[in-house]
Amino acid sequence: MLLVIAAAGGWGIWRYVYRPPGPPNVSRAIVPPPTNPRVAGGPPVDSGDSRTRAAAIGAAAEADLPDGLHTVADGAALFKAGDAYLRVRFDDDGGGTRHAMATFVLPEIEWEHGYLSQAVRRLVAQADYAGELNVTPEQIRRLEKLPEAPASKWPKADRDRFIAMADAWEKAQGDNKARAAAALLDALKAYAGPKRAADQKAMAERVKQIREILTPEQLVKINPIKPWEFKQP
Repeated sequence: MLLVIAAAGGWGIWRYVYRPPGPPNVSRAIVPPPTNPRVAGGPPVDSGDSRTRAAAIGAAAEADLPDGLHTVADGAALFKAGDAYLRVRFDDDGGGTRHAMATFVLPEIEWEHGYLSQAVRRLVAQADYAGELNVTPEQIRRLEKLPEAPASKWPKADRDRFIAMADAWEKAQGDNKARAAAALLDALKAYAGPKRAADQKAMAERVKQIREILTPEQLVKINPIKPWEFKQP
């Protein structure tokens, strides 16, 4: 997910990220200029904070980079392996090196799982919200028994492993630096693909169960956003 959206939380995902299934990376082209034909739609180009918009558009372009190590607009080092990335940012304010790792594209199953899971949490915790949707006590009991959702972050042990590899790359010199970068990219690709496939499988099962528990009318009230039609340029 985008660093900008991650910082903005659910509001950013709701406003900027959602797109129906379509060509790769369509979910990441955010508040685009008129010259960018990849995007189905979005808020007007002249709306919102210009700096945030420019940062989001720049970050979206990173998904189109070839696999490898890149220096991106903010001076960070970006390790890209397929849809996964590890960003190493070198702060000049004494805050030290910062690391971020995730995947670029938000597929439909992850979007759907996200908004349904958020609704389930509210239904279970807030009786007034459950009442608004006419959710019965039996439905609540079934929702409480759903399997655990995959964690939104990679496990700490795995994150620590990649941070250690990034630190080793940063300290290396000459040929050792190139080898350290290649090792990190190989490890990132080997880890992220299988993990994401497993997470998406778990998400698909949870989505299936939630949709079996709630009625079509309740599901519509949970997600009133109409999908935008994607038009090829």
